[in-house]
Amino acid sequence: MDREDYVKKLKCEMSDSETYVAVTDDKTRIVENKVKKVQVTLYKKGSIDSDLKRYLTSGGGTSGKLQGNPKLHKPGMPLRTIVNGRNHPTEKMAEIVENELRDHVTSLLSYVRDTTDFLNKITQIQQPLPDGTIIFCLDVKALYPSVPREEARAAVIEALNRRVQPEVPTNDMITMMDTVLNNNTISFNGDHYILNEGTAIGSHLGMNYASTYMGAWETELFSKSNKHPIAYFRFVDDVWGLWTHGLEALKTFHAVANEIHPRIQLELRYSTEQLEFLDTMTSIQKRRLVSDLYTKPTDRHLYLHMDSSHTESTKKAIPYGLVVKQKRMCSEETDYKKHRDEIKEQLQKRGYNGRFVETELKKVDSKKRENLLHT
Repeated sequence: MDREDYVKKLKCEMSDSETYVAVTDDKTRIVENKVKKVQVTLYKKGSIDSDLKRYLTSGGGTSGKLQGNPKLHKPGMPLRTIVNGRNHPTEKMAEIVENELRDHVTSLLSYVRDTTDFLNKITQIQQPLPDGTIIFCLDVKALYPSVPREEARAAVIEALNRRVQPEVPTNDMITMMDTVLNNNTISFNGDHYILNEGTAIGSHLGMNYASTYMGAWETELFSKSNKHPIAYFRFVDDVWGLWTHGLEALKTFHAVANEIHPRIQLELRYSTEQLEFLDTMTSIQKRRLVSDLYTKPTDRHLYLHMDSSHTESTKKAIPYGLVVKQKRMCSEETDYKKHRDEIKEQLQKRGYNGRFVETELKKVDSKKRENLLHT
């Protein structure tokens, strides 16, 4: 992708007037003054102490810097818009609010922390599975900038009110959150914008804010649906589940999901055989749920070269860490052995000695998968 195409695609993303508003100049100094006014007010009220007031104080801030990461595995290589919020005047407030939402998000029944957590959860699904079980995935399109602020604000208030002995009152946390969201300034190629809805990918106020809204969204989805999946897990904007009520009922469930809010639209993928989720391939074999490694076709396995100046301990950690991942992923020993051999071959292409790699791989061979899933 050349620069002209890159700029054109990013400007096309910023043309969404419901999400982004163009402004005439950089509003950083104005935002800094707003942040200072809020922190002084909260300090005078006694809602924050002098240490937190000092931490929230910033100077010499900059507007968020927009960039796009191409999705190489998708047709046309669309861009994922990311905002580098480092040194933005609101980022420390964003960090405080995001941290306060963490406990609520991790308590959600659908919550998946990472791939290992997902694998651990699906090992607990009762088997054999019913005949006709469908694996399905739902993917929210551009979740962060699509989160509806009014509904998310209500969900955040409810979550914050559940805290036990909060250090900062809920109303004041909401004041900080509103300050962040209403002053999310972005610069790109000499142009300036303010994010009018949702939150920016790259802001500290991101995953937990969006997931708090999605928790409330899921509650509404399940209350409006007559039939429910027998398993349902979500990693931020990606959902994986098992459905036993037939394909038409699954499509109805998907339609209900897309009717909850016009800004939250989901793509549905499904199969009675296999489906990828995160970097895992899940499949149904003889009514058993099986997991295996999934890599995108664009993955070139360009691991750290053996000629690198990194320490030997770092180089040893690479084959060991890669194969620990395979051991967790693969519920079948034959799949693990296949990927183990592939890793060895890939590392040898990167200059690693076969004996050196084999020594690290053997350390993993004797480990039990169930133990690795719980560490």
